[in-house]
Amino acid sequence: MVVAYPVTGARRDEIAAATLVHVARAAHRDLIVEAPGGALPPGANCRIRLKAGQGWSVAPFRLLRDYSVLDPFLTHLKSYGCYTYFFIGEPGWWAVKKNIGPGVRWGDLGPEAVVFRVAGRDVLACADLLFYRPDDHVCVIRGDYRGPACMDPPP
Repeated sequence: MVVAYPVTGARRDEIAAATLVHVARAAHRDLIVEAPGGALPPGANCRIRLKAGQGWSVAPFRLLRDYSVLDPFLTHLKSYGCYTYFFIGEPGWWAVKKNIGPGVRWGDLGPEAVVFRVAGRDVLACADLLFYRPDDHVCVIRGDYRGPACMDPPP
């Protein structure tokens, strides 16, 4: 079984320099995008809140959705078991098949999906526990992400 494990210093630097990508259902868009407030950094067109989930789904046509996070940090029990997932950069073929669905192609997700791009440094600013899953190049954070993002299609 492939697991996400705590990041190393070098992986943390890679994440900080990267653009992280999160795909959500368009039906959830209004629950994710927060009311505008304050100036946005360059490259962002909205503020979002991605609520952490347990990382598994029983939705049909999903492969290997029961993710395991090797999370030994029991000092933060309130958020234990709740994670938010990001692709590090544009996802590859396997990452799309595994996480979005077997009949989906990156760049043609259809109208039922919305893509959020977040600067890695913004994710690091709000998350203290980070994990990396190597088979699909995914960054996992414990807890929610709340901050600036670039949404496609735009708000």
